[in-house]
Amino acid sequence: MTDREVTVRVPASTYEEWQAVADEEYDGMADLVRTAVEREIAGEHDRELTFSEVLERLRNPYDQ
Repeated sequence: MTDREVTVRVPASTYEEWQAVADEEYDGMADLVRTAVEREIAGEHDRELTFSEVLERLRNPYDQ
C-alpha cells in the first residue's frame, strides 16, 4: 500500500499550539495527528466530547 497525504488547515495560533505539543510529546506533527485520529476512531476517550471541547483540549493540552 502506498502512503497518502492529508492536508488540514488550521489558524496559525492553533498550528503553533499543536506544534509545541508535537515537538514535546510526539515524534512531530504527523505523529500527533496520526495518534489523535487513530485514538478517535478506536473510541479511546472517556466520553463523547463536543467539537468545541475537542478544540479546547487541543488548544490547551496542559489544562487536562
